[in-house]
Amino acid sequence: MTKSSNLIDSLEVYVLNNPKEVKPHWVSHFIVPTANELLIKIKNKDGNSGFGLAT
Repeated sequence: MTKSSNLIDSLEVYVLNNPKEVKPHWVSHFIVPTANELLIKIKNKDGNSGFGLAT
């Protein structure tokens, strides 16, 4: 593995949204909030790729 193989060649970011809930879900004393998440795909110069999920 050379130093150039560690360089990022491409980065793709996708925003994942939940649709609005008609009837929100309640627990104890509050509504459970809906969350947005990010799906991130990274590819390096050698063609290796991976992905991650973030909130």
